[in-house]
Amino acid sequence: MVRDIVCSMEINENQAAAKSEYKGSIFYFCAEACKNIFDAEPEKYIKKLGWWKRFLIRLASVNKEVYGNEPPKCCK
Repeated sequence: MVRDIVCSMEINENQAAAKSEYKGSIFYFCAEACKNIFDAEPEKYIKKLGWWKRFLIRLASVNKEVYGNEPPKCCK
């Protein structure tokens, strides 16, 4: 289960109506309308996350820039 970052509804990520990728993280939405709202102003909703989640999103984006879709050599 994941939480829609726009409306806070808890949804099953396999049954999400829409998803969006932002800074290396995937966000799931209960409806296409929530996805459109998020896509228009993603930073507004990212700020609602705690500092730890924001840190992990930043870390994921840096790792994607460095490693692309490949995991680090130590993780293969």
